[in-house]
Amino acid sequence: MPAPFLFAMNDLKANPQLENGYTRIANELFEAIIEYPFTCAELRIILLVIRRTYGWKTSKSFISYGSVA
Repeated sequence: MPAPFLFAMNDLKANPQLENGYTRIANELFEAIIEYPFTCAELRIILLVIRRTYGWKTSKSFISYGSVA
């Protein structure tokens, strides 16, 4: 894993809880994403698409270039 993505759990300021919301994703899709060697930029775009679709319980969404950049 690239060094910029390494952090200690106690470095997190937030206290994420399932009660505050979560994004459901099929295990098969999640496993495929984990196993494929995406670049960091590709993975960020994939996660954005998942958040804007699965996270908002919709099958499609308009995503502006600005939200990807």
